[in-house]
Amino acid sequence: MEEQVFGKMSALSLSLDISNDGTGRSKLRGSGPASGTRGNKKRGDGTVHVKLDLGAMNLVGDVGAHVPGRGRVNTQVPREHVAHGIWKTIHGSVDSVEPWSLEIRRATPETVHGLETAVGPSGPSLNFTDFQALAGRMKHLVSLSLRSGRGVGDEGAKALARALHDAVPCLKTLNLSGNNLGPEAAAAIAGALMKVQDEPLSMPQLASGCALEELDLAGNHIGSDGACSLAGALVEVGCPRLKKLDLTHNVIGPRGAAAVAEIFLGQALRGEGDGNHSAHRRHSYQRGYALEELNLRHNGIGDSGASAIASAITEAARLRAKTSSPLMSGQSSFVSPGLLDDARYEPHCLRALRLGFNGISAVGAQSLSEALNAAVRAARLSLGDDAAKDAPCVRELDFACNSIGPDGAKALAKALDGLEELDLGNNGIGDGGIKWLAKALKENTTLRKLIVSGNNVTAEGTFWVAESLSTNQDLRHLDLGSNEIGDAGAKDIAEDLRDNTGLHSLILRRNGIGDEGALELCSALDPISRDMHQQKTNAYLTELSLRGNLISDKAAIEVKRRVGLRMDVELQQRF
Repeated sequence: MEEQVFGKMSALSLSLDISNDGTGRSKLRGSGPASGTRGNKKRGDGTVHVKLDLGAMNLVGDVGAHVPGRGRVNTQVPREHVAHGIWKTIHGSVDSVEPWSLEIRRATPETVHGLETAVGPSGPSLNFTDFQALAGRMKHLVSLSLRSGRGVGDEGAKALARALHDAVPCLKTLNLSGNNLGPEAAAAIAGALMKVQDEPLSMPQLASGCALEELDLAGNHIGSDGACSLAGALVEVGCPRLKKLDLTHNVIGPRGAAAVAEIFLGQALRGEGDGNHSAHRRHSYQRGYALEELNLRHNGIGDSGASAIASAITEAARLRAKTSSPLMSGQSSFVSPGLLDDARYEPHCLRALRLGFNGISAVGAQSLSEALNAAVRAARLSLGDDAAKDAPCVRELDFACNSIGPDGAKALAKALDGLEELDLGNNGIGDGGIKWLAKALKENTTLRKLIVSGNNVTAEGTFWVAESLSTNQDLRHLDLGSNEIGDAGAKDIAEDLRDNTGLHSLILRRNGIGDEGALELCSALDPISRDMHQQKTNAYLTELSLRGNLISDKAAIEVKRRVGLRMDVELQQRF
């Protein structure tokens, strides 16, 4: 039945604005197929998409309107009129049984209050039949976006939470990024998610908890309290399908990070229910799901928060490895005696972990390194070496702009196995740290992208990087920008680059490289040089950026003549 419903869905894009009909009276006008016409193209996922752009005007205040003979005047637009327009748009555009998504652009608190009024129990002067029809549509809302609104704020979020009462059970995507949401807003959203527990058990989609798959609250200020409220609700109600969680720029601190870690660990321990509608339906362990992307950049979580995330990864890995040791101190009450031997249990680990700009030192880096290694060992123990190559484990690690230093780089160098992208930009790792990473690269076969820009790396450290390039043929992108490698470092890279067949992109911006280094790199790429001097050249590198260095105009022209667009020598630094 569900497949038939999804198969019949079509796309719809419309906007709602306020205009004047020539009499001086404001009215709501829908543009696009707001009357319910159906000849629309299907979206990729088949979901009907309703777009409301109401944020350009104050829905309950003065709105500019053109009146003949009087020019532009202010007209009062009652909230109930807006609510009625929203209701008519939804009612005329979405069938009662088809999944649909709602995007509100430039949302304001008034917009959200209008939405609440439209779908609330009283409705915009709706009769009982109309309200039942609208409530039925809300139960099929699968995606809601108020991205980058105009300050929905805490009060607006509370109204939104009330409006989502009927939608929460099936809501898969919720984007409230950039809306000036504080702790109270997070608590309100958490309260809305908890309403799943109050729904009748006859609804099969609730047997395994919340349906949410993506939650984006980036660019707000929910703080530690807000993060704890939100995480507590998701752990309590169960969120087995949650794949992406973005809390960037929310100042959640160590305590908030620890709460978020409980979401991940709760997923690993609980799993998805088996459809048994008993009182313990949220404590079943049939299958494991996990967060795939966790973004906590710019949150001040420090070493304590990083260690909490690491501990959750480690405990989930132990569960996958089917160890018989206690998973947590005191043995978790979630653990079922037969869980560790359940062959239906699926591997569990993050795919992308973004912890940049968090004040993490070598201590936090060491914790994460141990957790990443534990996840890889668990995959191999559980699945075998061959299958473990494709098993869920952290593939992308963002540690940019922390303060891990040489010791932190040394710790993470021991955890490159399984990683595909690693960002250690602006971490003060120096020549000592880059040496450990370069040594690890000689044997690593999984890393595809490495960013070590802004780390005070000199020609000494570059020597080790260059040496690794002669043996590592799997790395595709290397960013050494904003360091101090100079001509000597550039020459070392050029020498070993000739033996490299894997690197596609090399960034050497702002490194104090002059004509000598640039021309040596040019020779390593120039097929003419190979013919004239019988020396090897690299035919695989497609991008080598030398912007912001000390290359003269004459040398830059020569580089362009010999290798063309493969080397970017524009915008040189001039003293």
